[in-house]
Amino acid sequence: MRLELLQLWFKPLPGPRLSQLRPALLAAAQEQAGPGAELLRWAITAAEPVRGLRIEAVLLVGDAPAPPRS
Repeated sequence: MRLELLQLWFKPLPGPRLSQLRPALLAAAQEQAGPGAELLRWAITAAEPVRGLRIEAVLLVGDAPAPPRS
């Protein structure tokens, strides 16, 4: 497993932002790092009238370690 940085500009439509942002973040994460990528944390780091919201996220990439055997 490894951590990977994701940065993108997100231009929201009118309405609730979070319900638009989550699917966009997941799609960008999977496009960048593959279908196994998971969002660990994300933050809005800038807002501009023309470009929208700048989002920076940390992705968890790779297979999860196997659980210990008893």
